[in-house]
Amino acid sequence: MSRCLLVQILALCCSLPASGQGTANPATSPAGFATAASAASARVLWSQNIGRLDSGESHAVFTALAVENPAAAATPTQFRGLRVDLNWAGGSDSLYVDESLLPPEKEIFDKLSADLDRPNALHGGSRAAITGSGEFRSGSYPLVADYQVYGPEGSGLRILSSGHSAVLFTGSKPTDLSNLLARAITALANAH
Repeated sequence: MSRCLLVQILALCCSLPASGQGTANPATSPAGFATAASAASARVLWSQNIGRLDSGESHAVFTALAVENPAAAATPTQFRGLRVDLNWAGGSDSLYVDESLLPPEKEIFDKLSADLDRPNALHGGSRAAITGSGEFRSGSYPLVADYQVYGPEGSGLRILSSGHSAVLFTGSKPTDLSNLLARAITALANAH
């Protein structure tokens, strides 16, 4: 029986205002991008394919985009960010990361990648040698992922759907996700 060493990064799916800050304005909050981009009336103003992860029946397509939702306000507001379309044997889902959250998410995945590259980082027996970064405790990151090592059979990056189904990408690492986030940041910065 193989032991499972799970190196987890935890992040919640919604960005909530801190206590005492009142209600966030959906037109300017990171959650506004998810609301606008997933609305039936959303209009895509610009999009660029960033890349993909594939492993067996698991697929993730990363697309940078700018959208507006004309039905949401008298004056349509433009929202920009990254859509991650997940498909796996058990279903499909789309995750939305507002442009403002891409740099901090990338930084966290960079830190995890650096931790994983340390000598003996994954030699913790049945206990996790790496627990992730404290930045995820705030619950303001929509992209949830972890890196799983499961003995000699292999290892892989798992991305969690909004319903918390784990979509495994055997052979992929947090560095792969960080590189895709970097491409999205660059594409959005260069978009007109």
